Amino acid sequence: MRKRLILLAMTAISTLAAVAQGVTFVDKQLDEALALAKKQGKMVFVDCYGTYCPPCKKMLVEEFPKKEMGDYLNKGFVSVKYNLDKEPYKVLAKRWEVSMYPTFVFLNSDGELLYRMVGFREADKFIAEAKQGIADNTIGKLEKQYEGGDRSYAFLMTYLKELERMKKRTAASKIAHEMLSLPTTDITTDKEAFGVFCSYIDNPYDELFLKAHKQVETLVAAYGEQAREKIDRVWMDYAGHFGLVENGEFKGYDWDKVKEYVAFMRQHGAKNPEKVEKTLRDSWKQYQEFMEKQKQEKP
Repeated sequence: MRKRLILLAMTAISTLAAVAQGVTFVDKQLDEALALAKKQGKMVFVDCYGTYCPPCKKMLVEEFPKKEMGDYLNKGFVSVKYNLDKEPYKVLAKRWEVSMYPTFVFLNSDGELLYRMVGFREADKFIAEAKQGIADNTIGKLEKQYEGGDRSYAFLMTYLKELERMKKRTAASKIAHEMLSLPTTDITTDKEAFGVFCSYIDNPYDELFLKAHKQVETLVAAYGEQAREKIDRVWMDYAGHFGLVENGEFKGYDWDKVKEYVAFMRQHGAKNPEKVEKTLRDSWKQYQEFMEKQKQEKP
């Protein structure tokens, strides 16, 4: 009996020590984790990782096992970890706009985003940033302000910068487009707005791009040749959208669409439209020659 009690005591101590040493991740789907968090009066922490991600493994092996990480996350959160490269979690990558790993998502028990971080963090920096970010809940406040209808230039710029910081590229692109579409926004005189244009407008069919194309000389006078280079690069790079891929294999280009695009470039006075088709045909020829050489060299 005494031996049994000692064994039970040792088991309990070992269990407590294991919990105290690091983060306890529960094996639950997100809706289950949210329900548990609501029941326990906690928030939800999600470690979003990928299949091939050394920093993710480093967090799991080196940082999450630390006592201070366990003390912080176990007390206030229901913690889960999901491989967003695999089903059924791929949908979460789209929902939270996760494009880099690791991404750490902090939610309230209703599933609303409170804060997120991207990239490896040592325990002390992780905890300090998480505490500050959740306390400020900047993204949550900005989202509510946006939903409330605020579309002022100053607000949209602030919102855009926060989305950029949190690596939410899709949402940031939408806000950038709204900000640049304001009647009061003039990229020829507003350097910050011109920087947003350079970062987010990359579709030559976009009215914002066509307007900038018409103003290219004014932009060059204001910002130098980088403005012309931006315009020319968009025209050229967009042609890559006409590539054809079947079963993961490159099959060339849709030449009918290429010709339509070249005609569109001529219509709007783009520089060297004929260069686009020639560049694509040359690259396709080089690719074919390379693949043929690979076949011949194969034993």
